[in-house]
Amino acid sequence: PAAGSRYTQLAPVLLASAGYAPYFQTTVTPHFAVRAMDKDAIVAAYAVTVLEAAYRRIGQDLGFLPAERGEPIVVEIYPDARGLAGATGLSLKEIETSGTIAVCKFHRLMITSPLATADGYAWADTLAHEFVHLIVSKRTHNNIPIWLHEGIAKYFESRWKSNAGEALSPYGEKLLATAVAKDSLITFKQMHPSMAKLPSQDDAALAFAEVFTVVEHIVKEHGVGAIADILRRVGQGQSLEAAMDATLHLRLDQLESTWRRALRRRNFRRVPDARPEKVRLADAPGDASAAPALEEMADKQVHDWARLGELLQLRHRPKAAIVEYEKALAAAGTRYATLVNLLARAYIEVDKMDKAEALLARSLTQHPEDSDAHLLAGRIALKRDQWEAARGHYEAVRLQNPFNPEIHAALAQLY
Repeated sequence: PAAGSRYTQLAPVLLASAGYAPYFQTTVTPHFAVRAMDKDAIVAAYAVTVLEAAYRRIGQDLGFLPAERGEPIVVEIYPDARGLAGATGLSLKEIETSGTIAVCKFHRLMITSPLATADGYAWADTLAHEFVHLIVSKRTHNNIPIWLHEGIAKYFESRWKSNAGEALSPYGEKLLATAVAKDSLITFKQMHPSMAKLPSQDDAALAFAEVFTVVEHIVKEHGVGAIADILRRVGQGQSLEAAMDATLHLRLDQLESTWRRALRRRNFRRVPDARPEKVRLADAPGDASAAPALEEMADKQVHDWARLGELLQLRHRPKAAIVEYEKALAAAGTRYATLVNLLARAYIEVDKMDKAEALLARSLTQHPEDSDAHLLAGRIALKRDQWEAARGHYEAVRLQNPFNPEIHAALAQLY
């Protein structure tokens, strides 16, 4: 084939994917074929329920069911970032630099195994997020701007398990509140053609939070059917401007103005020291039940106190460890999740359950996706016969890091 042809471009991707094919085991559902290998069979077993719920609920909300002609949607769980890179055509450096953990491409949803990360990630919501991208791509023939694509995906990613519109993080709200106060919101024009080209990571994070609230605003003012109608009209060949005008009776600039006014009236959640939730790739697969390593801390004194506490705890001296951890906590607050969790573990060791429970509750408002905090809170709730609370915490861990045998034993007891 001629250089630069479609085949030449896709050949490396095809070869990389083919290298995994003999090792994948496939689980087939009415609408999906989920491929996984080795321990990721655990993720695949849970993923089928997530995917079928997403198909039914999100597909109905957006007015499009993309696998009704008998062709299942392929879902591939790759054991590491290198596998995802090869299957998507991205370079390993691009994957690691951008923090990409999943991609929707070639009528496939491709994710990295939670086992390839330092402490898991929201793999179920991520699958739902990529499924929304697939719906939007197929419904509109890829004819809507990336900012709206991402806004719809983020807004609807929680729909598989509950209501849409539950995915705005404390950090996202913090960025929005600051931008509104300073009148420094990023415009739709600045987000086009790529949000990845914004000047900083904080700008990109702000843009993602903004587009979530744009979709939220449309749904609140015009109903969820408005999103489905816009997608249908664009898929039929209308421009986004024309589709917006027909559905919302607003031009795009008018939508941006009404959304900005609504955002200025919003009562933002204020979570002190909220930080971005970042997926950290692991250097090598580790023990899913082990406590994560102490994270990097900007304040050297805080780090030194925390590190000394960690060393004391490893030497089975929890009371002495608590003294050092509490010094670090007094200086840093609940900003560092691993510090909080190490202190909570030490409290549990010396039977100070009330202190551990209160500390974890504070931390989870700031780090709602912290699987280690949920695990510790689940242990406390289970010990206190608080069945509903325990189920909630252990389920949160399962949807982040399903490889820990403790959560399966606990959930078997709780159900």
